[in-house]
Amino acid sequence: MHRPVPFGKYILLERISVGGMAEVFKAKAFGVEGFARCVAIKRILPHLAEDPRFVEMFINEARVAVQLNHANIAQVYELGRHENDHYIAMEYISGKDLLSLHQYARRTGDRLPVPLAVYVAAKVSEGLGYAHRKTGPDGQPLGIIHRDISPQNVLLSYEGAIKLIDFGIAKARIHSHQTQAGVLKGKFGYMSPEQITGKAVDQRSDIFALGTVVHEMLTGERLFFGDNDFLTLEKVRAAQVEPPSRYNPDVPPVLDEIILRALARDPGARYQSASQLADDLARYLHTSGNGVSSKAMTEWMRSRFIKDIAEEEAKDEHFARLILSAEGELYEEAQSEEDATALWDPMTEMNAGEDDSAPPPHMPADNPSLTAPTPLMMSQEMPSLTTPSPVPSAMMPKATPRPAGLAAAMAQVMPADGDATTRDALTPPPQTAQMLPPGRRGARRDLIIALCVLGLAGVLGIGAYHLLTAEPAGPAPSMIVNVQPTDALQISFDGTYVRNESPLVVQSTTPGAHALKITRDGYKDYEQTVELVAGERKELDIELQRADTSPGRLIVTVKPTDAKVQIDDKDMSPEQLAAGVELPSGQPLLLRATRADYRPSNQTVVLEAGESRQLSLIMQPTDGTLMIDSEPIGNVYINDRMVGRTPFNNSKIDLSGPVKVRVVTEGYKAFEQTVDFGDTRFQHLEIKLEKGP
Repeated sequence: MHRPVPFGKYILLERISVGGMAEVFKAKAFGVEGFARCVAIKRILPHLAEDPRFVEMFINEARVAVQLNHANIAQVYELGRHENDHYIAMEYISGKDLLSLHQYARRTGDRLPVPLAVYVAAKVSEGLGYAHRKTGPDGQPLGIIHRDISPQNVLLSYEGAIKLIDFGIAKARIHSHQTQAGVLKGKFGYMSPEQITGKAVDQRSDIFALGTVVHEMLTGERLFFGDNDFLTLEKVRAAQVEPPSRYNPDVPPVLDEIILRALARDPGARYQSASQLADDLARYLHTSGNGVSSKAMTEWMRSRFIKDIAEEEAKDEHFARLILSAEGELYEEAQSEEDATALWDPMTEMNAGEDDSAPPPHMPADNPSLTAPTPLMMSQEMPSLTTPSPVPSAMMPKATPRPAGLAAAMAQVMPADGDATTRDALTPPPQTAQMLPPGRRGARRDLIIALCVLGLAGVLGIGAYHLLTAEPAGPAPSMIVNVQPTDALQISFDGTYVRNESPLVVQSTTPGAHALKITRDGYKDYEQTVELVAGERKELDIELQRADTSPGRLIVTVKPTDAKVQIDDKDMSPEQLAAGVELPSGQPLLLRATRADYRPSNQTVVLEAGESRQLSLIMQPTDGTLMIDSEPIGNVYINDRMVGRTPFNNSKIDLSGPVKVRVVTEGYKAFEQTVDFGDTRFQHLEIKLEKGP
């Protein structure tokens, strides 16, 4: 068992994982009035702390992630530095990552059911779409690209929550200068074809990676995996993907189409946004009658990992008794009076005063030794954001189990295709915690009380001096916000999501300007800059205005013109599409085109109120015919793979991506051309090779 140690204002309870850049701990954070909660502390490894490149990458992760506030992204609380250690404090997720679920399925044969797998994929897509759309203070998109979507970075909590984590190698517009062309960052088996070639990537690269993760969830098999890294990269480069239904008969054709579109080799043929993918996955769940919810996910997780949950609850009972003094010393709280009475032994009471100088009894092996305190470089405190409800009790709550092995930053420090390693001891060296037996509490209590009185007198003296000499300051301002309607809200204060219903109470914040934003589906966004004065208690009454719901109009042209077109499963004639179809605004609509020998085209459209939009769908043939004649005869390569000699004729050319042709023969210059089939299915090249070296 890992030994808890003080770490500034935190107690590091146990190490979860360690990898090439950082280590992650389950930790206990403390607040006022004895409040405590579990967090995850991600700390850069000591031997990398002196390397500015790794420190900058670590800080960049925090800068990117702290701006993201979404139900499906693990929340980052703060970036701090304790002594020489940079760390990130973030949300602790009690559950398993997808890699652990894959390993569980291989051991037991119990795979995540298709509806639950799609539910996970939809939630991750929602979080990813939010990150992709995130804008900065200037209103411009941040251009965030995760670049490391993988099973280790998708967490499933025992309470049914789905969280995307680890923006450690994410790229944003403000940090794009740090990324060099040709440098591979991420896990090879979850990269996109354009990413492994070192080309510039955009948000569609994340969509390909997510498609890989979902394909593996549905099939239980690695999608791109070779005997070595080179072969794995070659498989990704080719991007030849079989439908998931080939390995799992429970996967229907419509789901095959969604996954294959996400995994298209050509970025232009993929979903153009993660939100489109999320909409299609959610639509599939709805139309297939699989109304999956977080409750179903909770039931599945809790029924499979009963032992893990029980073990973690037992650990948390011990962790709940750990407290951190103002001097940074670590103590374990003695048993409550009720527990002491139940265990009272008259012989112990009789012998209690015989040898008050005897050392305390040896701690049981189950109790970890605790380490010496270290000073903290305190970070700036945030304003208190509360709701009109009772303050939590002093000690850390027990209601939610905290199974070991997961935290919001877990995946960054895990190997790409294996389990994380752990160490049995933490630094600095341990010293024994002070835990007093019932028979000796009286004498020690008198000493402790005397020391506390002396310390309190000193503190009061210093406080009185500052009160007499400091400039008088007014009390902190507060604010109450009442909103109509009262529920299903998204309330943000100074850019941070704080509540989903009215009223909102903001206590003990700073004077000055504060940003308030409130959103609700079907209503116009409300934004206001609120000026607060010291000592003021402001109350705002806000009534949201309904958004315009007038219909929009969609005009569609499609090639080939005889394709079958549907909007939300309703057939549309060419005449209707050319004239324009009146459709409801503000909601996702599925536009689908199908034709024999062509790949289905699916696109999600959301019309603004009163909008008239024109859309063009160009369907891609499944296969094409390529004929090549050359003078003289030469070897033919397609996408860097030799396929024959001229004269060449192949009617099964994969048109899902670019077709790069190369013809070579000794004594002549090589001929190279990327063939564009457009909306046709046939191309004929006649080549006259030039003599050369």
